[in-house]
Amino acid sequence: MICPICKQDANITKEPHSPISLHVRGSTCGEFYMDPIFKSQIDTLYEMYSTPNYNRVVEQMQKFAKEFGLVIFTGSAEYPLTKLNGVILREIDDVLHPLGLKIQINSMPGGYGD
Repeated sequence: MICPICKQDANITKEPHSPISLHVRGSTCGEFYMDPIFKSQIDTLYEMYSTPNYNRVVEQMQKFAKEFGLVIFTGSAEYPLTKLNGVILREIDDVLHPLGLKIQINSMPGGYGD
């Protein structure tokens, strides 16, 4: 299967303790869990950013995976879909902020809430 980060071959499974998140093990990106919310965000970035900026995002995620050994990339660190004791959680902003990048979601109509 294809790693959702680097788009290279990887071993991807779904674990019984986290059936909706991907458990990815690959030689390029290391080992991590990715929940569906984060996967949607990273897919959006892939379409949104130029190759050099997306490559910087990939490098930052790989850095986290190598630095911590195992990472859970989650849509919400407060309410993660995958929970493992002692495993670091990273949200999309944790990846983008050090790079000076942002993801902007424009799903609300202009006058919403007025």
